[in-house]
Amino acid sequence: MYPMYGQPYNPAYRHALKADERKAKGGSTLSVRGMGKVEAAPDTAVLQLAVVTMDKDVTAAQEENKRRVNQLIRTLQDEGIDEKQIETISYTVFPQYDYTGGSEPVLKGYEAVNTLSVRTRDLDTIGSIYDAAFANGANRSDSLQFFLSDQQKWINQALDLAAKQALEKAEAIALSYRLNLNRTPVKITEESRGFSPLSKELSLGAQSSGQTPIFARQIEVTAELEVVFSYQ
Repeated sequence: MYPMYGQPYNPAYRHALKADERKAKGGSTLSVRGMGKVEAAPDTAVLQLAVVTMDKDVTAAQEENKRRVNQLIRTLQDEGIDEKQIETISYTVFPQYDYTGGSEPVLKGYEAVNTLSVRTRDLDTIGSIYDAAFANGANRSDSLQFFLSDQQKWINQALDLAAKQALEKAEAIALSYRLNLNRTPVKITEESRGFSPLSKELSLGAQSSGQTPIFARQIEVTAELEVVFSYQ
């Protein structure tokens, strides 16, 4: 409330006016960004293996594919892979044509492809898994990816570093301008997070065992915050 015309002047009204003016202008706030980065060694790998078979007869192509996939699954289980760690990514059967003989394509046969995803936490055995898989049914490798099983743990560490950096920036700015900073933020927004491989490589598996050598890279986890502080 403001004084009506003719009433005595009260200094409290002046402070109320200034407060309303600050509200109208969005308040006295300071916005800063903080970024946190942590490095972690992956503890989970996902392999994509495929069994590809071809035959002039579609049923024969499918039957041969089924036989080799079952052989592959038994081999993976012998390597310590549980059935729950094996997942079918896709199963396709396509006709194959020869386009070189003339204008009309000639049917060559049928191709059956069964693609499996294999997840393991025993990274030292990846090389031997590949060797055993290709000796027992698999004839194509589509991808190999490394992950962190407990991503949130590393995200939280990166967020903690981002929050500390944002506070340090705000305090530095407040010191430069001689501001009375309220260290409790009025707003926090998570801008982004990410996972990216680093150049640091980890050798997996015993190289002397003769298995296929596999190298994994350290994973960098990043988090970015926008933090708004108030000040006087």
